[in-house]
Amino acid sequence: MIRMIRLELDGVRNVVHGVIDFHDLESGGSIMGLYGPNGSGKTCVIEAMDILRRLMRGERLPEGSAEVVNNDTRSATLTATYRVEGVGKTSCVEYSVILVAGGDGRAHVVGETLRMGRTIIGRTVGSDGVSLQPAYVWRSLLSLDGVRGDMNLFERAERFEGASFLFAPYAAISRNKADGTTMLGHLVEVGLHADGLSARSREYIRTKFAPVSEAVRILADHAHNDIHVCLAWRGDATEIPGKGEDDFTSLDLLRTNLLADAPLGQFRETIGTYNMILPTLIPNLRLSLRESPASSDDAGNRRTRVEVMASRGGASFPLRLESEGVIRIIRMLSYCIRAYNDPDALVAIDGIDEGIHEVLFGELIRQMASGIRGQLVFAAHNLRALEVLPRPANTITLATGDPSDGFEPFRHAGSGNARNRYLTTLDRKNRMVGESSDERIGAALRVASNPAMLGHIRDLERMSEPPDDDRMAALRQALL
Repeated sequence: MIRMIRLELDGVRNVVHGVIDFHDLESGGSIMGLYGPNGSGKTCVIEAMDILRRLMRGERLPEGSAEVVNNDTRSATLTATYRVEGVGKTSCVEYSVILVAGGDGRAHVVGETLRMGRTIIGRTVGSDGVSLQPAYVWRSLLSLDGVRGDMNLFERAERFEGASFLFAPYAAISRNKADGTTMLGHLVEVGLHADGLSARSREYIRTKFAPVSEAVRILADHAHNDIHVCLAWRGDATEIPGKGEDDFTSLDLLRTNLLADAPLGQFRETIGTYNMILPTLIPNLRLSLRESPASSDDAGNRRTRVEVMASRGGASFPLRLESEGVIRIIRMLSYCIRAYNDPDALVAIDGIDEGIHEVLFGELIRQMASGIRGQLVFAAHNLRALEVLPRPANTITLATGDPSDGFEPFRHAGSGNARNRYLTTLDRKNRMVGESSDERIGAALRVASNPAMLGHIRDLERMSEPPDDDRMAALRQALL
């Protein structure tokens, strides 16, 4: 089993520093709800998980990913700690990656380390070139022609520009698609069986590199098969994913789909599963697939035209005519089913509550918490989860809006009104920075229609020293 137990962000968008610890529930699974004002950093956490997923899959980060790098710090560091079973024993594996904004609009990896126990393997790209840890072992490995050639190819290949070295798939170097090893795993195998290495280096590779390489392989498989991220802004909120990650197929809930036989059979099963769950959430709601023959694809494979239909005890109608909230629940079900049943699953959902009624949202979260076996991380504004989740300090994290201390557990003893406690906590944090939110909003509204006040503010913006008493008196008079 693999479980993320800590995530640390430094310089990620508006979060200069923040740490979240993830805890297990009695069911064996884990739930973490992210709450806080708009712009406080909730979505940063979901984005960070998506970035880690892509890097551990050996992918380059997409265009636009450079935006995650904080403009002031000029670099973003993501550090995730995983509890991994299957490396001979239960181990804690820490993966840390440093990103900078590239000129192509992508975030580029300029440093990464993987730590397991006392063993650290890393790579850093600097102005003076590439450095590798531990240096003496890499010097020995690079003395081998095959290793040196593969490393040179990695450095030159556009396919790997800005991507992770530790998780790079060796298949992209060997051009053998059936080769499922990572670059690191291949180099370890070469080092273990090649002549010319010192006994000290060979022993280090056998006892240190090899276990870390196996942890990298397990994390890479985890990223390919078990991590699922849903970001509301990505435009995929009307699709449900298929099971095949490498040959990805999705079913658009609102449009006509052209499906080959294999994914069609898969989605028939998915709809059947949904129909066991949906009526318990939304009375009488059932789904079906309206199918009609379609032209074959270029390879001659048979295809079927498919549209998702809904019914509420009467005639069927296209699902696109249902409410936004119902469509979103259906979209979320695929992810929730995986988190609920698969101990290895990590599901991260941004805006999980959008368009969903409070009572229904609360019941969904309550049921997830009662029996979840995997891991669910979600960002939301609906406060019902604060009232239904057990042990709030372990299941709710507040995005504070404080750049230097971005996250903190929601500490609520269980007695009293959780909503009031949450709102009071936010108000207290606002007052700690000088004034309450209603005072700021009221002052802004007043100033917006006060030409005299606007003039004073523009003057203040040009001043290098704090205003004197006379200026402060003029400001108060203008506001009144």
